[in-house]
Amino acid sequence: MHKGGRNSSSLVQDRSCRYLCPSPGFYTHSLASNWPEGLLVGNGSVGAIVMGRPQQECLMVSHEELFLPLFERLPVLNMAPMLPKLRALLAAGCGHEANRLVVEAARTAGYPSDFLMTDPFHPGIDLLLDFGRCSEVQDYRRGVDFERAEAFVRYVSQIGGEVLRRCFVSRADDVLVLEARFDEPSALSIRLGVRPQKMEPWEVGRTSAGAIPKGAFVQHGVRSTDINASGEYLTFRGAYTSTTGGWEAVARVLTEDGKLEVAGNGLMVMEATQVLVVLKIQPTNNFPISRVDELRARINGLPPSYDGLIARHAPLHAELTNRVRLALGDESAVGEESVDDARDPPVEEYLKRSAAGAPDPAWIKKAFDACRYIVISSSGVLPPNLQGVWTGTWTPHWSGDYTLDANVQAAVAHYLPAGTPELMESLFRLMDRMMDDFRENARTLYGARGFFVNTRVSTHGLQQRYNYCPVVFWTAGAAWLAHYYYDYYRYTLDRDFLRTRAIPFMREALEFYADFLVDGNDGRLCFNPSFSPENTPANGDSIATINATMDVASVRELATNYILACGQADVSDPLCDEWQSRLKQLPDYLPNNDGALKEWCTARLEDNYEHRHMSHLYPLYPGDEADAETSPHLFEMCRRALQMRMRHYNPREYSAFGLYHLAMAAARSRDPDTALDALCHLTTNHIYSGMSTSHDPGPSIFNVDAAGGIPAAILEMLIVSRDERIELLPAAVGPLEKGRVEGVRCRGGITVERMEWDLPNATVRLALRSKTARGVEVVAPENMVLMPAREAEAGRAADPHRRLYVELDGQHAVELIGSEVMKRRVPN
Repeated sequence: MHKGGRNSSSLVQDRSCRYLCPSPGFYTHSLASNWPEGLLVGNGSVGAIVMGRPQQECLMVSHEELFLPLFERLPVLNMAPMLPKLRALLAAGCGHEANRLVVEAARTAGYPSDFLMTDPFHPGIDLLLDFGRCSEVQDYRRGVDFERAEAFVRYVSQIGGEVLRRCFVSRADDVLVLEARFDEPSALSIRLGVRPQKMEPWEVGRTSAGAIPKGAFVQHGVRSTDINASGEYLTFRGAYTSTTGGWEAVARVLTEDGKLEVAGNGLMVMEATQVLVVLKIQPTNNFPISRVDELRARINGLPPSYDGLIARHAPLHAELTNRVRLALGDESAVGEESVDDARDPPVEEYLKRSAAGAPDPAWIKKAFDACRYIVISSSGVLPPNLQGVWTGTWTPHWSGDYTLDANVQAAVAHYLPAGTPELMESLFRLMDRMMDDFRENARTLYGARGFFVNTRVSTHGLQQRYNYCPVVFWTAGAAWLAHYYYDYYRYTLDRDFLRTRAIPFMREALEFYADFLVDGNDGRLCFNPSFSPENTPANGDSIATINATMDVASVRELATNYILACGQADVSDPLCDEWQSRLKQLPDYLPNNDGALKEWCTARLEDNYEHRHMSHLYPLYPGDEADAETSPHLFEMCRRALQMRMRHYNPREYSAFGLYHLAMAAARSRDPDTALDALCHLTTNHIYSGMSTSHDPGPSIFNVDAAGGIPAAILEMLIVSRDERIELLPAAVGPLEKGRVEGVRCRGGITVERMEWDLPNATVRLALRSKTARGVEVVAPENMVLMPAREAEAGRAADPHRRLYVELDGQHAVELIGSEVMKRRVPN
């Protein structure tokens, strides 16, 4: 029996209230019923899911590089010779026939009819603790301290008194550290295990990406596993079947006062009140040469103390976490040392309230913190994959890969505004790894220079999917990813990055489009093939089309940004002149009969509003071409397109990415109610009891899209930044109508050091600082005007305006005050 409640035993008193009500953090009285509900810890590269079971604890340990080499890399389909015929079919509206020809050519070339083409992300090892006793458990509580990146489980056992377990994955030392403490001397066994290598019930014979070929079941991907115990060490070695690679792990078990004995391939600890486990996991490309001794030596060089190890780790994680801080409503009244369940209730209570339809500012804030924690904890050498850096299954949905046509973009969405630009390097490193494969895609598929970005990658980036969904016709990937290179510069003003990383990437992307684009029959260039994920025109037979608005918008943005970047970096490139001309030849954006932006830049294709994707809103988000100030006509078409989509809106049909995209587009189009609705559905239906996030509502299907999207959407609802303008509180309604935020980064190298607002009372106060001397226009909400704080406080409300141009000197902060009261004081 598990009972929630309060206990003030010595263990909790010794370690403060962070193991009762961590702030920032969460706790729950409920047990995890399955692995997606476990507690998450990670250092970016190594992750662990803590199940929190009282008597039989399981920590599922994973590593970002562990992708099971299960599938043969087939040559990229030589589609280039087929392009004239494919383009003729697509121009005639025969998209289904065009895709059928590609599929048939792929079958002739040896591709199966439906194939899971990305090697799946797989579990590493399980760390298992068995306390060997069953008794009634009271005062059960588990949770996570977001600032320390530390998970805890505590309860009171009728036999052994209070038990406290806590763990983290060290940023300083790249090891998992777990400590268990007991009020009374206890015994437990500790061993390493392997996740059962079996298909999930829904996956037998199929995965979410299609059928698995005969003989390719995941059991065949691992050749051998070996687990041993010796002295105070547990060791693991696992070998892959089709390569020389594998993975290894070493765990060291220490106890201050107990006895330690080898028991089979595990260790037995007896009569202990404290146990420490330090575990190191690492992939290997050369399994025949063991690195177990090296791993053991690394562990031996570390302090043999939990407090000593977390003291090295916690400041590194906290520094990332605290770069941006958010408080909403009256949440700031809850002090950091509060342990009052009524003031900071458990997650299950928050979720119950949210399901009742009452947005809670404290819950929105907690979701903001939890999601930032998840993404920071899974951003390492590489960006978060679909699973972040965690998995409890060998067959995760969509292989748990890097899906580059929306999902990775959602995961990294708040890196820059939250002040963590170095995390964006993980995305750039992934691109570096895949570039040769992307170049091969471009050459073989389209006979083009540059690169073609495959929609899904894990161990390689070769295009391998040719089936009913014509992703081979989706060419916007390179342009969309180039957006993040230039945006990195817009936020950081890092000119060295602009010259050495952004401009080369953008240039090669543009080379592809220069070769790919063809002349249309209207004197304009034509995107053929094209594909607007994943929508079919109302009068079409296939999602394979021409001139998808997303393609046009992303390439227009890429070319415009490249020309700007070359000017900013003093780079002379003939490609700039070439694209100055090509920009004028790109298809025009078109309105449909409802005045909405058409999803295809061609009169022949008709819009289909009954679809969950809104890729054609790219000019609004992630691009910012649709600006009410500089392109009001395009802005209004985008607003209308969003309104028409909302007539068919059913949040239960939206994935987490779709809701995040909806919230971002709505915030930018000044539609706060739609933005809030999307945010509330994300924070109600896409969060598990352990505060991990899901792809589908329910929550269902463990996935980190929402973890990246929720903080990004909240920050966008509070501040929209462009290079020359900052718009305050465009969608701050409901639980966002009152609060405080610190450390938000803006484009142009500007930081909102702090902003406090109270929209019911029509007031806002903020402090801006810039990296360089520059001016920026600040726009207040419609019912307010702005003026410098020093003038307002001196009683000199000379000339307040809703739009205020502010000069920043690159050193000092400038404070502004906005209010409705000042507006009323302005003479007629």
